[in-house]
Amino acid sequence: MNKKIEKKKESGKEDEELKEPIRACMNCGHTELDYIGKDAGDAAVIFLGSPLMGIYRCKNCGFEGAPLEFYSTEDYKKFLKMKEEKEELKEEQEIVQKQSPTVGKMYWAYIKTGIIAGGILLLIILIFFALTLIFGKG
Repeated sequence: MNKKIEKKKESGKEDEELKEPIRACMNCGHTELDYIGKDAGDAAVIFLGSPLMGIYRCKNCGFEGAPLEFYSTEDYKKFLKMKEEKEELKEEQEIVQKQSPTVGKMYWAYIKTGIIAGGILLLIILIFFALTLIFGKG
């Protein structure tokens, strides 16, 4: 007997048996998909050698491609949770980027500071040279 199935039975969380796998959009995770068909030019045919499941269109986001298949509701829920956590992390990253200056802006600030400092140093050297010529040592 499969160890995964044994663990589920021991924990009392045996997942319901599915008559058909749950097909979900790999882009957004929704299960409302329209079957488009199997085309000889499909990526599944080209890369895998046979038309496995065909191409579907998601009713939610419009993504077209092979769906993800889940053989237990528990696995599908885990996928949705991971997708949600990824979206939350992406939103947090966007907030941080908006609140802090970007590397490009900081880089240009350093360059401007360097140009100004270099210009001032050059001006001081020129003034010193001019004063040396005017008052000279002699």
